[in-house]
Amino acid sequence: MMAYTEMKLYEIDERLNNIFKLETGEGVDIDTGEVLDAETLHGLEIAKDEKVENILCYIKNLKATAAAYKAEEESFNQRRKHAENKAAQLIDYLKKYAYGYKITTSKASLSWRKSAGKVAFTGSEDDVPDSYKVIIKKTDKMAILSDLKAGKEVPGATLVKDSYPVIK
Repeated sequence: MMAYTEMKLYEIDERLNNIFKLETGEGVDIDTGEVLDAETLHGLEIAKDEKVENILCYIKNLKATAAAYKAEEESFNQRRKHAENKAAQLIDYLKKYAYGYKITTSKASLSWRKSAGKVAFTGSEDDVPDSYKVIIKKTDKMAILSDLKAGKEVPGATLVKDSYPVIK
């Protein structure tokens, strides 16, 4: 038999689930009929605890890594937005002080082209007639959850109770 530390968690769990414990502290493997002493049973239980602990530590590590990635992502988004805003400011600066000026060098060129036009609102967007507005439908999951918890039936939805681990 392989050492318990080499066994996978599901193998340890399966082995423990197939053991019928006797009053003497020994156990009998239901599938094989093998008699296991208390020390062996204790070893299996310790191995399961260690495996679960290792998985929990790995989950905590993955969550910390994900949080670090998220923080970096936010930092990069701020940098990207800053660069985009600075480029837009410089374009506005060129529009104001170099409109119509043309230049071509080996590194860059500047020329001007008229656009087909863009929309600018003279007041609030609320002043625009409704015929120009788009309605986006979105399912309100919180309202559905509230109704389902209150015992109401919602076609196409059901309340699913789940459990989740609390890992610290």
